[in-house]
Amino acid sequence: MGYATEASKAMIDHVRSKFGDVPLRAECAAENTASAHVIEKCGLVFKGFGEYTSYDGLKTFKAKIYESR
Repeated sequence: MGYATEASKAMIDHVRSKFGDVPLRAECAAENTASAHVIEKCGLVFKGFGEYTSYDGLKTFKAKIYESR
């Protein structure tokens, strides 16, 4: 297990312990397979595609959207 997965699971555990079984959502760039893999290893499920815009507002990217079960 890598650092990203370990840290993400720790954050999810913290949220669950503090707020209960709340719905979770995560997004990553569609071409970022490493981030998508981390999200899936944390138990979130792919729901569809969306878009996000760069911080400067000049570019739009396709995103993969994941949600908790």
